[in-house]
Amino acid sequence: MGIRSLADWFALWRRLVGAAVRGQMQYRISFILQVVTQFGLCGLDFVALYFLLTRFQGLKDWTLPEVALLYGLAAMSFGLAEMFSGILDNFSSLMKRGEFDRYLIRPLPLMFQMMTAEFVLRRLGRIAQGLALVYAIVNLPVHWTATDWTLLGLTLAGGTLFWFAILVAGATSCFWTAETSEVANIFSYGGIEMLSYPMSIYNEWFRKFFTFVVPMAFINYFPVLWLTRRADTVAPVWVAWLSPLVCLAVFLISLRVFNWGVKHYQSTGS
Repeated sequence: MGIRSLADWFALWRRLVGAAVRGQMQYRISFILQVVTQFGLCGLDFVALYFLLTRFQGLKDWTLPEVALLYGLAAMSFGLAEMFSGILDNFSSLMKRGEFDRYLIRPLPLMFQMMTAEFVLRRLGRIAQGLALVYAIVNLPVHWTATDWTLLGLTLAGGTLFWFAILVAGATSCFWTAETSEVANIFSYGGIEMLSYPMSIYNEWFRKFFTFVVPMAFINYFPVLWLTRRADTVAPVWVAWLSPLVCLAVFLISLRVFNWGVKHYQSTGS
């Protein structure tokens, strides 16, 4: 695919998403209330974390700014993935209504259609949780170098791809059973809760499972070890630079599995 075709795809994506955004902005007051409400509900998690760590002077040997960096990376990357994943988060309802078939006959890549079928602006409320990153960066007693900023950007992009992969995996499972939301939530919303705290507080087997089997520790934990000048017994600190590659690999695998599921999909006939 050449540069011109990539530009054309982006222009088409912008047009389709723009139409969805204009539709939602027809009711501005409702939109603002939804964003503020979601930000408030999601922000309560960090408020609770703030008071907890302030009361007990940290978590193990982790300070509040260090935990805020973990929290901000996990929450913001998930918010971005949730926003750009389109209808994947509600894929089960699409299958139940028998509407998936019409996407198969359109002359556009299927995943592109999934990403543009729905663009929910109220999810900005979750992305705004990334303000915890600002708090962390300002309060961490670390001199940030260009290398650190590069790793931070790559980590945010990689984490977004990893969360996107989890949403794709949840959608893929709908080809065999429509009732998959709770299973997917274990690794999405449950994953955010887990990654909001340092992996070092968990049991050794748990840490190894989410490092070598389901490598969610690469979303934020290993990069934060590098950024805060820490070490871990599970893996050396330099694996932080493998995080974007691991996240990209998980994303590409999820797309392959999704395409495999599409090939074995049998229409509902409705």
